Amino acid sequence: MTIQNLGTTALTTTGTPVWDPGSARSLLLHCACLGQPGAVSAGLLVHLCDGTATGAGTIACITVPSDEAGAQPYGLGEGVQLTKGNPLCIKVPAGVGTVAGYFVGDYILG
Repeated sequence: MTIQNLGTTALTTTGTPVWDPGSARSLLLHCACLGQPGAVSAGLLVHLCDGTATGAGTIACITVPSDEAGAQPYGLGEGVQLTKGNPLCIKVPAGVGTVAGYFVGDYILG
């Protein structure tokens, strides 16, 4: 298992790469834990995506709590394998937002 930390990251409707396995590997994503730095008034809907392409597949949609202290791990069961060479990306369906947290997964060769 590998933990990929995510510092404070601004999000838009365009996918922001947050974990790149390199061209010869893929990621098997097990868990995401995200929160919004600083207190805000409402939760934020975040999409986890398989790659940066406009039509990149959505892995999961997570409502991120209004502060980092309330962040809870979002498990993905046995894990979701991304397409070989694709980075894990995050985005919001509308507007903008800011998140921080971490992801847990494995690298898969070939």
